[in-house]
Amino acid sequence: MKISLSENEKEVINLTSNMISHFGLSEAASRIWATLVLIGKPLSQSDLKELTNYSLSVISINLSLLEKIGFIRKSAKKGKKKMYEAKATLFDILQFFLRNITGLKLLSVISYLDTHVNDLSNTSKMNAKKLLNECNKMKQVILLMLEIIRKTKYISYTDISEVIDIKEPVLVE
Repeated sequence: MKISLSENEKEVINLTSNMISHFGLSEAASRIWATLVLIGKPLSQSDLKELTNYSLSVISINLSLLEKIGFIRKSAKKGKKKMYEAKATLFDILQFFLRNITGLKLLSVISYLDTHVNDLSNTSKMNAKKLLNECNKMKQVILLMLEIIRKTKYISYTDISEVIDIKEPVLVE
């Protein structure tokens, strides 16, 4: 199937995949997911190769990863070709990222500090306790964010902005 993208469509994919790659996905996995989302219909590995300029082996490896973590799914075959479509939303990807930070990274820091803080020198101990306090606070904030995402995931932007009057924060200082 011959699919071509306009420069604007390519830029949407570039911006989206760049953002998602900061959530812990590889650049290739992010671009493949963003392409599937923007096209909005099942694509084969060959289609994705044509649209992303990645080799079939890179496409295959990243499709397997994306399928394993639930961001895409195989859809009906087209002849002998396996077809893939996006399954996850940006909210799903953000949840995945936050859970990974909490579950894999943050909790291991908290656990280690809890266990070994008293084994440190006095100066290090004082700083480690501050770090432990920040980590515990960060864990609670992430859990709160996950709960907010869970409760608002299917509510429209318009509905949320009517209920919550949050002014645009300064995102970059």
